[in-house]
Amino acid sequence: VCNEAALIAARNGKKFVQKEDFMNAVDRIVGGLEKRTKITTADERNCIANHEAGHATLSWLLEHANPLVKVTIVPRGKALGAAWYLPEERQITTREQLLDEMLSLIHISEPTRLLSISYAVFCLKKKKKK
Repeated sequence: VCNEAALIAARNGKKFVQKEDFMNAVDRIVGGLEKRTKITTADERNCIANHEAGHATLSWLLEHANPLVKVTIVPRGKALGAAWYLPEERQITTREQLLDEMLSLIHISEPTRLLSISYAVFCLKKKKKK
């Protein structure tokens, strides 16, 4: 990470490595190279943003989902956008944790599917409480 941050700072003509360079280095290492040549229309960017917002919203609403670190619509590698999570270090994963993590990663393309999934989770949790 330090070497990548130093390279990024040097490419930008800086004499010192700053926090922004480290953040960009982590993005590059985790997400891959930024695809500046990938041309997307405003409608495509809007669609990608809505898709990634679905991941972010679900992870925020679900009690046991991993915390969200960053959401981006910058194309990197093969991805057009990404939602990055900070996984918890734990020895055992409960059923609720596993379900919430799976739900936060599901690709939502329609609001009706989101409602169906949310209702299914509600029913599963309600059933377990009985």
